[in-house]
Amino acid sequence: KKKKRKKDDKEEEIVQEAVDNLLFKMNKAIIEESSYDSLNKVAELLKENEKSLELIGHTDSVGSSAYNQTLSENRANAVKDYLIAQGVTNEISAIGKGEDRP
Repeated sequence: KKKKRKKDDKEEEIVQEAVDNLLFKMNKAIIEESSYDSLNKVAELLKENEKSLELIGHTDSVGSSAYNQTLSENRANAVKDYLIAQGVTNEISAIGKGEDRP
């Protein structure tokens, strides 16, 4: 059981690093290249097991609520598309929360 906990901790660390390092071009759903290494680690993690992933996009409150909602959806989908392009076949859902929960 201890070994499983260590594995779970490592998985959490990989995902948290990707979240912390995820950057997009200003006002766009284009992932900054500096985010690729962390996302690649998440892709490898997903390819090693059959876990599903829920991506939730957020934005700040600059701009209209409708614009930010669309931007958050597009950004979540950009990450999903990136992971799929890396060979991930797991179930991935992409949701946008806009500026409601930054």
